[in-house]
Amino acid sequence: MTDKIIVKNLGLLCKLGITFSEQEEKQPVFVDIELTTDLKPAGISDDISKTINYSSVCNEIKKIAEKEHKTIEAIAENIAKQIKTIFKPLTVKVLIKKPGALARKGAKYAAVEIER
Repeated sequence: MTDKIIVKNLGLLCKLGITFSEQEEKQPVFVDIELTTDLKPAGISDDISKTINYSSVCNEIKKIAEKEHKTIEAIAENIAKQIKTIFKPLTVKVLIKKPGALARKGAKYAAVEIER
């Protein structure tokens, strides 16, 4: 199956980090999500009920991001689990980018990507 629903660079503010100073203020992260599902029924019928509503997916991701996490790995895992449970895609791929995490080392961002 190659049909996918893709959302790129969903910007969120998260209570995130290992150290106290990291956890003091919400930090920006950017989420990419890719859902593999059969889009043919929605494409033929032009009926949103036969697809995964990407606006609803974004709302769920935002709810998860509002919870406190120490790592972006935990955010990615929680997103994948919740999206699979609610929307039932065949697979879900989550990429989370944390800009500034390695700024002192010259990196644009640190990221994790998982596929379930």
